Amino acid sequence: MTSIDLHRKDFYKTMLTIGAPIALQHLIGSSLNLVDTLMIGRLGENAIAAVGIANRLFFCLYSLFMVLIVVVAFLRLNTGEKKIRKIFIESLELCWYLV
Repeated sequence: MTSIDLHRKDFYKTMLTIGAPIALQHLIGSSLNLVDTLMIGRLGENAIAAVGIANRLFFCLYSLFMVLIVVVAFLRLNTGEKKIRKIFIESLELCWYLV
């Protein structure tokens, strides 16, 4: 196992390259939930409660699927599989079967 040198600039560039799209996707998802709530707001309390419950369910399922993708990728990489595309497709297939 290799050690990570936190003082190298390419490490931070790589982390930003990986982290920025993930952060942007989470921002878009949160904005979608906010827009849903704002659009339903004039329909009453029950409608807002229903949207809140649906948003929470969506978040829980999304989190579960992200954990599954990471676990599958981690297990496959540790067993010697180095084909990232194959690992990604297997992770998505697992999530699709659970839906």
